[in-house]
Amino acid sequence: MLAKVAHRHVVLTIPRLLRSLFRRRRELLTELGRAAAEAVSELVRRGLGDEARPGVVVSIATAGDLVQWHPHVHLLTTDGAKTANGSWQPLPEWNGTLLMSLFRECLLARLVDSHAISPELVAKLLAWKHPNRSLGRNFEAMDPLEWLARLSDHIPDPGQHRTLFYG
Repeated sequence: MLAKVAHRHVVLTIPRLLRSLFRRRRELLTELGRAAAEAVSELVRRGLGDEARPGVVVSIATAGDLVQWHPHVHLLTTDGAKTANGSWQPLPEWNGTLLMSLFRECLLARLVDSHAISPELVAKLLAWKHPNRSLGRNFEAMDPLEWLARLSDHIPDPGQHRTLFYG
C-alpha cells in the first residue's frame, strides 16, 4: 500500500538584469535548475535534518506571458522528505521567503563560479529592492515574423534537457 505524499508547486524567477545572460549562455539554464533543486534540498534539511532527501522535479521554462524571454523554473516538490532511518517525515513549515533567499544564494554562487557574473554584480543584485511591476497588459499585437522570432527563442538547444529530477 502506498502512502499519499503531499507536494508543492513553486515558481522561482530571476531578476530582469540576468535574463539576457541566460539567453546568450543557454548552458546556464541547467545551473538555474540545479540551484532551484539545491535550494529546496537545503530548506528541507534545515527543517528535518542533514540526511533528509526530498523529491524534486524541476521544469525550466523560458517564455513569459507574451512569449518574451523570461527564464524561470517550476518546481514540483514533496512536502517532506525521506530521513536517515528511511522513514517519511512531513516538513513542519514551508517557508517560501527562505526558499527564495536560498535559491538566490545558490544561483548567484553558481554564476560567479562559472565566471558568468562578477562578485560586484552580486553585491548590486542583493542590494536591489524588487518593485513588483507587471507589463500592465495581457496582449500584444506584433508582426508574424516577430512572433516567430520570439517563439523560436524558446526551442531548446540539441541535447539540452528542460526537466530535471532530483531525490
